[in-house]
Amino acid sequence: MEKRFNKYFRSDVFIKFQFLEFVKVNYITHSNKYMSAPNVSSGSYRIILSHIPLTQFYSTFVSKVMPFLEPHIILSAHDHKSQHIISERKTSIPKQMAPITDFSSLVFNITETTVHEIVVPTCSYRMGTSEMGYGALEINFLSLCEEN
Repeated sequence: MEKRFNKYFRSDVFIKFQFLEFVKVNYITHSNKYMSAPNVSSGSYRIILSHIPLTQFYSTFVSKVMPFLEPHIILSAHDHKSQHIISERKTSIPKQMAPITDFSSLVFNITETTVHEIVVPTCSYRMGTSEMGYGALEINFLSLCEEN
């Protein structure tokens, strides 16, 4: 499955674009490739990209990933439903979990103490769900994050 994914998508674990740092995390294989990412740069925001949500349930893997990467935002999808999870940034302990339903936008501030995980639903009818969806993310330099 990983070979097929890498055939169509870049295999870089760490990508920096302007003030954003993206790190791919593979929860399925518990790969430690994320450890090749440097420390968060000053003035940058770190975003983890993961198929499996990371902050919903505690695991040994997540307990290693979170303090090492110190993300500001996590984008994940596996559950096929929309959810916004606010957790402690270094420990990933959830403080607030809320389903996202029938919304036009979600706005939040990025801080040094919390991480926002946005779980987006599938957009494929083949995944066995009747309510498909997708998300678009906009991040501006003023530390505001918006999903439409």
